[in-house]
Amino acid sequence: MNVLANIEYPLKIAGNSPDERKKKVKRILEVVKMEDMEARFPHELSGGQQQRIALARALVSDPKVLLLDEPLSNLDASLRDSMRVEIKSIHKRLGVTIFFVTHDQVEAMSMSDRIVVMNSGVIQQLGTPEELYDFPANEFVASFLGKANFFKVIKSRGELCLLAGEESISFKPEKIIGNLEKGLGCVKPSDIDILKNTKKGIKGKIESSYFTSVDYAGEAEIFGKGIEGVPELLHFSKKNKGFNRCEGLGLISGVGRINVCSKGRELEGHPVIRG
Repeated sequence: MNVLANIEYPLKIAGNSPDERKKKVKRILEVVKMEDMEARFPHELSGGQQQRIALARALVSDPKVLLLDEPLSNLDASLRDSMRVEIKSIHKRLGVTIFFVTHDQVEAMSMSDRIVVMNSGVIQQLGTPEELYDFPANEFVASFLGKANFFKVIKSRGELCLLAGEESISFKPEKIIGNLEKGLGCVKPSDIDILKNTKKGIKGKIESSYFTSVDYAGEAEIFGKGIEGVPELLHFSKKNKGFNRCEGLGLISGVGRINVCSKGRELEGHPVIRG
């Protein structure tokens, strides 16, 4: 079938008249910006064009809800980027509710109004991209949404402290999720400061650093890493600066950005209801 026959097929099955089918197909082709492709066959279309036609066929019947299951997984990086923008634009224009299934954190964070993170059929957390990134409910959520550093949390003299190698760092968390006794201090790589010759904070040395095209990222070995609850390597990420392998590791900056999440990869409850 060519593009026209492919898109109008569900309308034909639904009993729409030829004139009505033609009108709806024309409208949806304009939405996906494929107006001049009606007579093309699949082998004459690029991967991105084929995805647009598949999307048009799904939308032509004016559904209230649309399920897209890994729709961009077979596209190369540049096509994925453009199709993300295209799907967001179509969503805005048509106002249809879209359930977008993905294992790609970039797709999840950039395209969603709300995200449901699942693990083995159990809902781990539901919220906006900002809520999940800033306040992950547990290790699984924090790890899914990018790299994170986890530290054992202890109470000392009425204060919460991160056990970080040979040092402990007191802090006031923005949020505590779950049981504090089983909690972990979660610190994002972007909230780590690298300082030379400092006497404060975590002690260690830079093991690696690399440019990611957006910032500099790397790993550092923490002195005292054999202590329970201390990570093997500390992940960091900073703008506009590279780091030498043996440069001294400094303190964690912005201690208010440390929050406590549940230890483990699954929360009790929140089962998925299967019909």
